[in-house]
Amino acid sequence: MPLSFLARGTLCRCFVAAQNSSTRVGRVCYSADIARKLGVFELHHKLLVNPVFLMCSERSGSNLIARIFDAHPDFFAPSPAHLFRVFSTLDQNRDLSAEILRMFDRKLGIWMLDNQPQAERAALLAQARTSAEKIATLLNAEGRLRNRPRLFLKENSTHSFLPFIEQVSRNPTYVLMVRDPRDMAVSWVNAPTLRGGVLRSARRWLSDVEGALQADKEGRRIVHLTYESLISQSEDTLRRVCKELDIEFSPVMLEHVSNSEGVAQDAGRTALWQNLSRDIMRDNFNKFQGRLDDNEIAYIETLCGPLMAQFGYAKSRPADAPPFGSEDNFDDLEAALKAREPWTKPAYQDLPQDERARLKAWSALKQELDDKYGL
Repeated sequence: MPLSFLARGTLCRCFVAAQNSSTRVGRVCYSADIARKLGVFELHHKLLVNPVFLMCSERSGSNLIARIFDAHPDFFAPSPAHLFRVFSTLDQNRDLSAEILRMFDRKLGIWMLDNQPQAERAALLAQARTSAEKIATLLNAEGRLRNRPRLFLKENSTHSFLPFIEQVSRNPTYVLMVRDPRDMAVSWVNAPTLRGGVLRSARRWLSDVEGALQADKEGRRIVHLTYESLISQSEDTLRRVCKELDIEFSPVMLEHVSNSEGVAQDAGRTALWQNLSRDIMRDNFNKFQGRLDDNEIAYIETLCGPLMAQFGYAKSRPADAPPFGSEDNFDDLEAALKAREPWTKPAYQDLPQDERARLKAWSALKQELDDKYGL
């Protein structure tokens, strides 16, 4: 169903003063009723109302919890387009509408908004002033098409661009989900599309957890959980998370495979999402035993140990084991592991050609935008 059905006959290329019967939105004017349906009221205040933003590292269950919330009747959790992350570091004084639409078209997942003509998506962006407002406008439009009032958004390293998303968010809340960094490293190493291995994974885990905890200290409302509790005690964990978010738990969240639109649409789009169509893997933890060597475990437990303990992850190496594995100190341990850290992985070449083409196109456009508009 095109967006124009909501505004046919009322969309005009004019710039008129705001009246009680209409809403002024840049150079596009809507009737009050149409503007309400499109979710474009208060464009210059807060576009996203009561959104929930996920704080979670890659390979830590972020797609799983997003699909679980997408099954909730009040939420939509679109597959990640990473628009907030990409455009938070670009020039905020430019109109980047065309670039936002280009990046939107390069995303890996599928949205209902994809079915609307490009001209209609461009008309939506013409309402908004800033890049953050334009991105929020796209998200709101997707929610309207899905008939879901609230957004649950998965991003990567959300802590690094909080001011950007908060300028368009009213009463945002956050979900911080942490996974055992040793298991995250195993998943990272096995992911054909991710650069690096144990070192890169451990550093990312540390950065993301430290950033999220700092955001918590600054007074934001952040609900904590672990990936392990989500998969092993799903209902109890989700009930607690929902209660702390002041939302009603819905049993269909436990049946996300059949109740989330994103599962059917995205499971085959990339190797990173291939588990989406499976039921929750309730024993998917402690995988690092036998898959990481002693040096790799020593590195992660040394680097991440204090924060691991905070989330209930015990060290696995014996107390009398050499602290840095086969090396004399941490720097030597890191250097030894860095020497074998993969940049590209042979399994990448085994991916379908169309998937590699999509990934390459997205990365190329991001690099182009960084080079041209980066701060």
